[in-house]
Amino acid sequence: MSRTIWIGCLSTLLVMTSSLMGQQQNTAMLRLNQPDSPAILVRTLHGKDFLQSATLRNVSTVPIIGYRIGWVEVYREGKDKIGLGYRVDVPEGIDPAKMTEVAAQGVSDCSYWEGATAVVFFVAEARTATGAEWKAELDKVEADARKMAETTFR
Repeated sequence: MSRTIWIGCLSTLLVMTSSLMGQQQNTAMLRLNQPDSPAILVRTLHGKDFLQSATLRNVSTVPIIGYRIGWVEVYREGKDKIGLGYRVDVPEGIDPAKMTEVAAQGVSDCSYWEGATAVVFFVAEARTATGAEWKAELDKVEADARKMAETTFR
């Protein structure tokens, strides 16, 4: 009798674990490039830190001396969350058409376990050598991220 109960418990645990793992595997990692941004993400690498690294390209006509990466965690229920990474200064500048590597941003994997359908990464801020400061419109980014995630899962 105890062996039957033990096997039943093990079976239940395996079903629960596979359900959680299935949920984890359904979180898409996406990039959102905004047409007016002086910089875009051209590559992202994901691991334990959801943004383990990335490649940022300067698409403006002047050097970029600082940037900040952001992300939107998109949930089916519509309770999306916006996160902002570290502000990064680049005193030597990123010349036009050149790229630089972006370090891990400390993006938690909690969204996996909370059921996010997607985590969408974007350039949140950029500063140019001319003193211009560009900031993403976060409400628009959130709406665009939701549309992108919905399109991905159609």
